[in-house]
Amino acid sequence: PKCDTIPDARQHPLMSGMVGMDIAGVRQLSKLMLTKADEIDNAAKQITKQLNSVKWVGNDAQRFRNDWNGRHAAALRNVCDELRTAGKQAAKDADEQEKASA
Repeated sequence: PKCDTIPDARQHPLMSGMVGMDIAGVRQLSKLMLTKADEIDNAAKQITKQLNSVKWVGNDAQRFRNDWNGRHAAALRNVCDELRTAGKQAAKDADEQEKASA
């Protein structure tokens, strides 16, 4: 699916009127975010490796490699960084909620 089809979490029916946290659910979310960041990172590395090893010369090849190395790979690194930051924050928030609830 396209990225623009991702549902808006603020409109999620479970969020209406809820106060607090499903600690286990947030920890699971954290792990998922960290795992997916690693998967995206690995995919980008594999694509870069394949792109560097494929026999392809000419203007189109150079343009494609420049686009990949300059924009696309950087965008994927940014996504990975943001997923890791958010995943770590979610884990921290779950830990803090658990301590506050004890």
